[in-house]
Amino acid sequence: MSLGDIIEFILKNGKPVIIATDVNPVPSLVKKVSTAFNTRLNIPESDLPIRKKNRLTQKYADKNISDHSKDALAAAIQALKDEKNLIKKIEKKTSDLEKENTRKVMKKVIKEEKSITKVLNRVISEEKEKVEPDDEKINVDIDWEKRSKRLEKELERKEKEIERLKNYRDELKDKIEVKNDKISGLSSERQKEIDRTEEVKKWKKRYENALKNSKKKKDKIKRLEDKIENFLSVIERIKRGEKIYRLHSNGDEINDTEESILFVQKNVKLNPPSYVNVVVVFKDEDKNFYENKGIKTVLIDDLEGLLVEDYFVIDKEKIISQLEDENDSFIDWLMDYRERRDDRKNSK
Repeated sequence: MSLGDIIEFILKNGKPVIIATDVNPVPSLVKKVSTAFNTRLNIPESDLPIRKKNRLTQKYADKNISDHSKDALAAAIQALKDEKNLIKKIEKKTSDLEKENTRKVMKKVIKEEKSITKVLNRVISEEKEKVEPDDEKINVDIDWEKRSKRLEKELERKEKEIERLKNYRDELKDKIEVKNDKISGLSSERQKEIDRTEEVKKWKKRYENALKNSKKKKDKIKRLEDKIENFLSVIERIKRGEKIYRLHSNGDEINDTEESILFVQKNVKLNPPSYVNVVVVFKDEDKNFYENKGIKTVLIDDLEGLLVEDYFVIDKEKIISQLEDENDSFIDWLMDYRERRDDRKNSK
């Protein structure tokens, strides 16, 4: 079967997220199929032994399949076994979702090799966007929607630039292929001589630079996409009534704050205004500094909020709840310590 026939056959039965093979190194045709569907490749460390293939496909022994089909089936079953633990984790984390969204999370995690939590949050966010937003105008100090639109425009511009680079890359590839065709018709000695010419080196260099530039642009687009996703999450949290806190980094910023809850950057140890009664910090040593001054302190890692650049978005009640939990834990520890101390005294 040709590459086109294989792709057509696969599309009639679905759209794959993994292409598996029973041999290593991977055959060229298998690589092309994987590239056509933009999927991951499942490759064994070495060729699957015949005995193992027979064991994997034993359930289908009565189907009278050919040796070639058995090889393909064994590769597919082995790929499923390799992903079994990941699939169970995804099913556990998406147990509250509809089946359609569970399948969507599973496809993205397996295909893109991203974290389950990140993909799950994205899918949940996409579902929320389908619900008609509240007409009530939201007033915040920062116009997150405007920043998001600006980044989307920049993303569109970068994508066009990527497309131009791809076209240029393809043009260079065509020229190199033409030159290679000419070279192949010459004697080996003549071919070596042409390979050394400045013209061939120049085109090869241009092609390599085009590939490098293409990768850099893709990386930048990915960072922009992550920023947009974070900004949209901020907007959703604000709509739910959560508050934006700035992370302060110097004395002027701290003195200018009007909030009773103060968020500070790492290693910032400064005396806050007297009306500040809670400080949120990054490190234990920073927490000790403020607690020694009699100020209630919380580690930012213990809070269920969203950190975006120099801002943290969270429901104020969650901060208060965390303080209460820490206070209860301390009281429980103190009571337990006193009981153990009294027991030691009585035993004497």
